[in-house]
Amino acid sequence: MQYQEKNDKTWAREKVKGILRAFRELCSSQEKDDGELEKDVFHKFTRELSRSPIIKDISEDTADIMFATVDENGGGSVSKKEFVSICGVLEYEFWTTRRDSCLKRCSPLIWDSDAAVWFRQRVYDEDFSTFMNYVLMVNLMLVIVETIYDLQKWPQTAFMENVEFFFSFVYVTEIFLVMTVYSFSYYWSFQSNQFDFATTWLLLLSSYLDAVASSSKGGGIKRYMNILRLLRLLRIVKQLKRLEKVQFMVATISSIISSSKDILCLLGVVIYFYASLSVQLWGGVLYESNPKLLESEYHEKRLYVLNFNDFLMSFGVYVVTLLCEYIAVFPQAVSLASDIPGSWLIFVVFYLSGVAIVFELVKAFTIEVFLDLKENYTQNAEELPTLKELKNSLAEQGQALHYRVVGDLNAQKKVEEAYKEVEESKSK
Repeated sequence: MQYQEKNDKTWAREKVKGILRAFRELCSSQEKDDGELEKDVFHKFTRELSRSPIIKDISEDTADIMFATVDENGGGSVSKKEFVSICGVLEYEFWTTRRDSCLKRCSPLIWDSDAAVWFRQRVYDEDFSTFMNYVLMVNLMLVIVETIYDLQKWPQTAFMENVEFFFSFVYVTEIFLVMTVYSFSYYWSFQSNQFDFATTWLLLLSSYLDAVASSSKGGGIKRYMNILRLLRLLRIVKQLKRLEKVQFMVATISSIISSSKDILCLLGVVIYFYASLSVQLWGGVLYESNPKLLESEYHEKRLYVLNFNDFLMSFGVYVVTLLCEYIAVFPQAVSLASDIPGSWLIFVVFYLSGVAIVFELVKAFTIEVFLDLKENYTQNAEELPTLKELKNSLAEQGQALHYRVVGDLNAQKKVEEAYKEVEESKSK
């Protein structure tokens, strides 16, 4: 951990030096070098930056948004301190969309009608979404009833057979109604809407397949319809995204995986080594009819699915060992079935090296990352300078600003801390 922290500080200092050097070069290329970077030069900078293979292409509109975001005082130019914050802005992906649907342009009479205005307000206030949640709960109860009928092998009523199509068309109607309010680009900018769109059409497809399966020609696929019905329950899960703790959990898991990729890679290499070695040593010795295993605990517990006959099975054995600590069943079975004396000691070596050392390091590192994320969770994109004003300005033009994190926000914090250290050292 100390080595990692030292590495991060060194990386952040070098990055700050590069940023400041780039700022000086950009300012010196201007006709008037007053320590402020002009907007046109900033555009040239982003165009050049887009040529880097690790930077996503920055369009001119995105560059305008980035410039307005870092320009805290709104003076039309950015200072050295504001330019340093460009690293944090680069961790976001910005784009704009038209908010209102094409109905506003194609049919103003319908758009301005009393019914359209009333419904549009219900959508804006999320009353329509709440109503659809109640419909979803009714659908959920019917799914539970259908599941009970299927488990008990009771014949379904005619109402139950047709209700699937009814709810599927209700969800399709919901999408079309929302599209009368929002443009498709605006609607598609939200991942929850993408999930809804895909799930709705899958539900309609599953209802159609259910009807085909109920016919004489489709009886062979009837058994798979209960699996497709589970798609309906995904819409229930989607509602969990409204909970702040769930949002924090999802963001934390993705950030931990991103930050821990090096230590997780080390753990994967260790398991890969032992799994490959075990296949070479014990492949084909743990099978149900092996007479040497009849009196073993491995046989009594029916653990034959955990064997070393191929790499994936062997890998699974060591993952189970990671999660359940040392399991004496496997070395006992290997010592009985294998012709290689003492080979069972590999489990002891794996426990000491893989579980007691590497896996514990993984847990310690992820806990450290989690505590850091929890401390900085309240710092989100809304705290970026002028972002709220920029959204309001675009809203007046009928546009909507969207953004999502595509990088590591913790990197910006390290850069800002390094920048303060560099400035303090200069002042001394």
